[in-house]
Amino acid sequence: MIEWESIFTGQAFGGLVAVDVPEVVADPGDDEGPVVLAASRALQDALAGTEEQRLVDVSRLWVAEQSADGEVFDEGIAVWIPSGLAGLARAIGQKPEGLYCRMA
Repeated sequence: MIEWESIFTGQAFGGLVAVDVPEVVADPGDDEGPVVLAASRALQDALAGTEEQRLVDVSRLWVAEQSADGEVFDEGIAVWIPSGLAGLARAIGQKPEGLYCRMA
């Protein structure tokens, strides 16, 4: 999520880490269970305002970055994930609800 935050909002990765973005809202610790992260309002707004072609472009960039680190992602799935998040962000709009990411 922090990589998407950096790409979509233009903020430096290190700067985001320094201010604890994304916020950890649940963490059992000791790698014993899922971690839940809250997307920042800046990321939610960026996703909500992003056109589909930009989502595709960002997904390709993200896949390339992950590939450089030795991870392999299907491009179709890599586009589907942020597209789905963008749809959720648009549905939320300016309501107080937020986006969360559960990582196992």
